[in-house]
Amino acid sequence: MEMAKVSRRVIGKVNIFDIFGTLGDEWIEGIKSYMECYIKECAFKNVILNIRPIQNIATSKPHRLLAALSFPKKTAVYFGSQDLLDQFTKGYKENKLNACNSQKEIVSLFGRELVERDKIIQFTERREYTRIKTALDVELTFTDNQNAAIESTAIVTNISRCGIFVEYLDLKSAITIEDLDYFKNMRIQVKMKSPHAFHNSCHDHSGKILRIEFTGNQTGLAI
Repeated sequence: MEMAKVSRRVIGKVNIFDIFGTLGDEWIEGIKSYMECYIKECAFKNVILNIRPIQNIATSKPHRLLAALSFPKKTAVYFGSQDLLDQFTKGYKENKLNACNSQKEIVSLFGRELVERDKIIQFTERREYTRIKTALDVELTFTDNQNAAIESTAIVTNISRCGIFVEYLDLKSAITIEDLDYFKNMRIQVKMKSPHAFHNSCHDHSGKILRIEFTGNQTGLAI
């Protein structure tokens, strides 16, 4: 049985706990204590519990991890399949749970709490035009010299007239980018969706990656 693991990363003011591997009885209390320690001591107000990387649930009490989400002001469980969510929340009888299975739902729930804080970027990137902090759902299509296309999704956390900075909520997309060094300077098509429900439209733009940035466990792209 593969050991369950938990890691933490940050997008804007939102802390994300990612759980990996097989979740068994022997790992529940350790992971719960790890989460509660960070949440309480650092007074986290916005927390996402990402259960998408879980490969298997081999315990009858995974819902005990949800107790750690009772402290922050705004929380969500980010899941992939409904079966996984049902297993994870079985026996949970507390307050209403925000369960999101898409990046769009996460962006809608947390909004501007997801915006990137510019602690590093302000020293490494000088744009001619003012950056505007925002949170937008975006689809990215990378095309290499052989016209092979690779698609991923991300969140725009700041935007200007000539560039955007995006961060990855989806770990699979992030790992793909991290593993492929040739993404830098590759052609990229950016499809941004309107944040307003009454503007059901998309905006397509072309560009290239200027920088792949790693902040702890979080991956971001300057485009």
